[in-house]
Amino acid sequence: MVRRTPLTYAEAKEVERQNSITGSGWCSAAPSCIGLLTSFLEIMQAEDRWPDHVCPQTGRHMTYWWAQLAWRGRADASPADWQNRWPLPVGRVALTYDFERWRYPRLRAASALLPFGAEERALLATRVEVDDQFVDVFGLARDVVYGDDGQPLDWTVGSLAWVVQGGEIPSQGTMNLLRRARRWWAGHIEGRPRRSSVNAGRPKGSVKGKPRSAKAILKWYREASEQYAEDGEQPTLRDLADWMGVKAEKTARKRLEKLELSWPPA
Repeated sequence: MVRRTPLTYAEAKEVERQNSITGSGWCSAAPSCIGLLTSFLEIMQAEDRWPDHVCPQTGRHMTYWWAQLAWRGRADASPADWQNRWPLPVGRVALTYDFERWRYPRLRAASALLPFGAEERALLATRVEVDDQFVDVFGLARDVVYGDDGQPLDWTVGSLAWVVQGGEIPSQGTMNLLRRARRWWAGHIEGRPRRSSVNAGRPKGSVKGKPRSAKAILKWYREASEQYAEDGEQPTLRDLADWMGVKAEKTARKRLEKLELSWPPA
């Protein structure tokens, strides 16, 4: 049975503990997706804990909590009908489509919190802190099919998107988290029908693209190589593009060429 009242954080920790011991809870798979509720960062750091699915109840709790965090600091109460919606509208067009009956000031206030501008809907959302940066990670629904009442009926899992807050560029710890999260999502979740995210590119509010000096790129590559070596891997051009804050790998390559650098930079 799906619980209609969202769990508190303390309740979720207890559900996660019991699930790890007895396999109880709404997810009996191994690895369970329940740990994503309160231990997303820790799970991304341990591949043997990566679930190959995200149960709807797990996704509902995660998007609900993210919506509460996004609204925090405002004097008025958060709109329960928005934060309880799943998939959660995290694009301004999707929010307007779902809640056009809202009075304009309320709609404008909610829209200002959203990281996307189109019809994006999150099946998974979480906020983690890494190196004094807050990282919002979203799994977005794509190819959404709507019913006669305008509610989403079906969808396909797309790719992962994120927003980084704090600092001019993502820290190395943030880059490592995003690298692992992308690999988990692409290898275990993306592309499945009705389970979790659209390739939304780099959403508004994320780190903007900015040219980097040859010295900065070489320093990043040395540090990233040392960290990636722990997993038996090497940084990719995609990783460099993310660090630069640009969407396309070809943009990162062009910037290397302008600096007379090749890939990998020597």
